[in-house]
Amino acid sequence: MINSVIIGSGSYIPEVEVKNSKFIENPFCFEDGRRIQNDNEATIQKFQEITGIKARRYAKEDQTCSQIAAISAERAIENANINKEEIDCIIVAHNFGDVPHGSNQTDMLPSIASRVKHNLGIKNEFCVPHDIIFGCPGWVQGLIHAHVFIKAGEAKKCLVIGSEVLSRVVDPFDRDSMIFADGAGAVVIEGKEENEKRGILSHAAVSHTEEEKDFLTYGYSFNQFSNDQTKFVKMKGHKIYQYALSEVPKAMKYCMDKINLPLVEVDKILIHQANEKMDEAIVTRLYRAFGIREVPENIMPMTIGELGNSSIATIPTLYDLIMRGEMKNHEIKTGDNLLLASVGAGMNINCIAYKASYWSQKKSLAHLTVILYENLQLEIEFPIFGTNRNYGLDESMSGNKPVHGNDCWFAENATIIGDVTMGDQCSVWFNAVIRGDVNSISMGNKVNVQDGAVIHCTFEKTKTVLGNNVSIGHNALVHGCTVEDNVLIGMGSIVMDDCYIESGSIIAAGAVLKEGTRVEAGSIWAGVPAKKVKDISPELFEGEVMRIANNYVKYSGWFKEEN
Repeated sequence: MINSVIIGSGSYIPEVEVKNSKFIENPFCFEDGRRIQNDNEATIQKFQEITGIKARRYAKEDQTCSQIAAISAERAIENANINKEEIDCIIVAHNFGDVPHGSNQTDMLPSIASRVKHNLGIKNEFCVPHDIIFGCPGWVQGLIHAHVFIKAGEAKKCLVIGSEVLSRVVDPFDRDSMIFADGAGAVVIEGKEENEKRGILSHAAVSHTEEEKDFLTYGYSFNQFSNDQTKFVKMKGHKIYQYALSEVPKAMKYCMDKINLPLVEVDKILIHQANEKMDEAIVTRLYRAFGIREVPENIMPMTIGELGNSSIATIPTLYDLIMRGEMKNHEIKTGDNLLLASVGAGMNINCIAYKASYWSQKKSLAHLTVILYENLQLEIEFPIFGTNRNYGLDESMSGNKPVHGNDCWFAENATIIGDVTMGDQCSVWFNAVIRGDVNSISMGNKVNVQDGAVIHCTFEKTKTVLGNNVSIGHNALVHGCTVEDNVLIGMGSIVMDDCYIESGSIIAAGAVLKEGTRVEAGSIWAGVPAKKVKDISPELFEGEVMRIANNYVKYSGWFKEEN
């Protein structure tokens, strides 16, 4: 089957932060032009309580929608580690095109997608750019379109961008102007021929265009003392709130019912950051529709408090921030089921059910390795080792035999073959595999390779070099890379060819370091693909990196005593 899988993401969060206090002097009016008599401090306080917004981001004066779209796209392409000329389709979702600073006039000729292709410098004539105007759900709809193109065989790789500069189309006399923000987010989605379903599992889109058509429109300023005929974004907030609470949970449930996905198996809900209370109410109603009274903690990550409502850009930006490890208490792990849902002008609603997995956790380690390296076109042979068979230290086909220093210990069913050199006080634990059969592997002193871990290299390409005091966690895979002294590589993590991990670093459990990644000294990296999370404190260094390295010397001593 062909799976539509996100292989890279990027975002641009504008640098200009505008806090609520900035609006304290705004001359807010009612729709009929009457001045709101309450002082703005009370108005702003109530606004914050309802929406959750404390600040928002605006583009700089010299930036436009297409320019920030290109920045997010460039980051997504880099994150996906692909050649930009391989992209078959560029889809840009927006609603107002390029609006210059100081103007309210929209500019969409040529299309924003064409401008993005130009700004990225893509020469491929068969890379077709086009725009989507679909209200706030535009980016999710773009992802659905890309999926359909891939399934139809019309595209292999698509770049899907959501970009908006709303700060230039809001009415300063309208309280709703405080909701809107600017931003851009992008993903690269690729079609992959695979046996097990992942990526986009199902999707749904609905539209209501009777009275709902006028819930979000372009209208004149609330300043009735001006003859200016300029139009701005206008919305019927209460109508939208009622509509969203009624219709969005239905669309989300329909999307899930198409594949019989139980709500209890959903790990994250990435919903359009429109209004904090509204989003919470939508998710609560969704759970009640499934007969569940309590909404799980941390199921719905939110950025609206600090970034505001950037319309189309909220979901791709949110996704990218999570993938980069920048959302506290939130991560997207292998096998997680996500719901992406949005609602906006039209009125339109859409939802995608997405399985975020690089592989099936039920597959063997050999299968995982083949999947990870399929794009590198490498042939990897993994012998299937029996759990009770003792291979011990053995020669490879080249005739090289492992060499180790003093006071080392090897579990009876560990496998160490070929050109492997170890220092003193190393330990290799149960079912671990160290294969120096196609290139060399060198390990310093006090290196521990924990249960089920695999260390390998690449024929005629990359050796594996591990420094002193390196801990390789349970079921980790370390392949053709260099690891300096005093490093902890967490359980189930993967370090691919040509990675370079500098000293005093931690690779978090389950992280995937893509080929050629360089980890700076004294840092923690996490996520899939892995990104820097933070620097390591001296307490963490001593409490984790050094403690684990020293403990495994002690643990191996217990087994030596038993023998």
